[in-house]
Amino acid sequence: MLISDFEIIKYDELDSTQDEVYRLWRQNHKSKIVVLAKHQTAGRGRNKKVWESPEGSLYFSMLLHSHDLDNFFTEQLFLPLVVGLSLLELLKNIRVNCLIKWPNDIIYEDKKLAGVLCEKKDDAYIVGVGINVMTAPIDSAISLSKILKADMPKLDHLLTSFLEVFLRRLNCTNKFEIQKELNSFLYGKNEKAFFGNELVFIQGISDDGGLIILNGEKSVTLYSGEKVTLIRKLL
Repeated sequence: MLISDFEIIKYDELDSTQDEVYRLWRQNHKSKIVVLAKHQTAGRGRNKKVWESPEGSLYFSMLLHSHDLDNFFTEQLFLPLVVGLSLLELLKNIRVNCLIKWPNDIIYEDKKLAGVLCEKKDDAYIVGVGINVMTAPIDSAISLSKILKADMPKLDHLLTSFLEVFLRRLNCTNKFEIQKELNSFLYGKNEKAFFGNELVFIQGISDDGGLIILNGEKSVTLYSGEKVTLIRKLL
């Protein structure tokens, strides 16, 4: 796939870029599309959590079809994780080095800089991305403007650069190389954490995108985004 294959649709304001892509999909919109909004009134993340979306940051969603993806990208968690790797590469190119907090957050110095939401609709996937560019609406988040202070990238440039990186990564069919890269950038790897009330040890990412934790002497793989809290975050 190429950037030129995508139709980019821009709005000043939307309830949610995810919802707008879904509406277009329901209207039998067959082409690959990217929906971009300056402001969202009802932006959301995983598990319907509110994503504060003031103007000045980057909010977009993509429509992808299953037949455009290699089989392993359609596994439960691999697609959003590859989106996350693409964000890491994009940010590294502007001198911002981050980590992936499984399964869908991009972390800079323990604060959330960006997030990913992937939803499956029959034979299609709607992939949403939010990057805090000018503002960080909550205390646990950070913005590019606070990190970079000057030489801020334009929103259109960030979007185009992300698409270039992401579409190139979709052409990579070496699942285990991707798994290796994910493990090298996993936030909290080899650290102690709480899983519910249980003390566990974060081991890494499995070959199907799950989070491997060590609970006592038993290795367990998580798939549904259960809350795992690093102990050092509680100190």
